[in-house]
Amino acid sequence: MKSPKFYFFDLGVARSLAKQLTIEPQPSTGYFGELFEQLVVLEFIRRERYLLRDYQFYFLSTEKNELDLIIERPGRNLACIEIKSTTKVNEHTIRKMNFFLDVFPEADFFCLSRDKNVQNFGRIKSLPWSQGLAEI
Repeated sequence: MKSPKFYFFDLGVARSLAKQLTIEPQPSTGYFGELFEQLVVLEFIRRERYLLRDYQFYFLSTEKNELDLIIERPGRNLACIEIKSTTKVNEHTIRKMNFFLDVFPEADFFCLSRDKNVQNFGRIKSLPWSQGLAEI
């Protein structure tokens, strides 16, 4: 896809403009997952603007697969990131990321989630989202 994603600067303002402030986000719903993804992406952007590391942010969507966030980090490998609101990451959670392993052979792959456990699935490292923000 060639259309950009737009992340509103503040989730509360975005929810207000969408008239969704009275909707309580419930875990395991698409709405909750969308808010969680946006929260993590906005936090990456906020930290980059504060630290001035010259990171560039992208996403990639094909007909069947998607990467929620790709971070171009000068002097380092690309960071390819899948963001999941689940509290339990397993092989099934990260299965679609496997498609991109050959596409980006030199990249670092991460799954950031609400799971408190650090896990490795081959080249894909699963981290709690706040730990991932610090490590990436």
